[in-house]
Amino acid sequence: LKRSGLNPIVIHGAGPQLNADLESQGIVSDYIEGIRVTTPEILRTARRVFLDVNRRLVDALEERGTRARFIDPSLFEADLVDREQYGLVGEINKVQTEWISDATRSGYLPVVCSLAESSLGQTLNVNADVAAVRLAEAVMPMKMIYINTMGGLLDGDDNLIRNINYPSDFEWLLEQPWLRHGTKLKTVEINELLDILPASSSVSVTS
Repeated sequence: LKRSGLNPIVIHGAGPQLNADLESQGIVSDYIEGIRVTTPEILRTARRVFLDVNRRLVDALEERGTRARFIDPSLFEADLVDREQYGLVGEINKVQTEWISDATRSGYLPVVCSLAESSLGQTLNVNADVAAVRLAEAVMPMKMIYINTMGGLLDGDDNLIRNINYPSDFEWLLEQPWLRHGTKLKTVEINELLDILPASSSVSVTS
């Protein structure tokens, strides 16, 4: 995409890597509607794991001839969602879009991790799908591409859903018992995203 003259922005989580690290420490995560309840111990591990994944992505891009730039998590300003219920999970209220613009204008590909910072300088965890939508709201991309290991969204029989028409399929999807947790959250966030983006924009979920 970069070589063809576009300006892609990579935003990532590190869920599988974080789960493996937490498991090695004997720490179990709880989830509420796809959001990881984040204790100080989990946040400490998440920051280390996410920044390591970011570094490896930047290095991999650079090795392949694409100039890439790490974007500090304070790109996202956030407030605590509900500390009693979710712990140290943030709700993004501002995106420093000039940091993205500066990177792309200088010929770099921005690589963003799904962490945020409060007004008091506290690092906060944010769901990567939610962070991606907040970023898209701020920069209004031509296309949004979600990448996952399943290659898309799966139905109740673990078959790939080839196409989802929004908004006509949205209410139907929410009624399906197999649409749960992170997949349900992603579906809701994509619906919100399509309401915001111009009609010429599109969203895909692929491998």
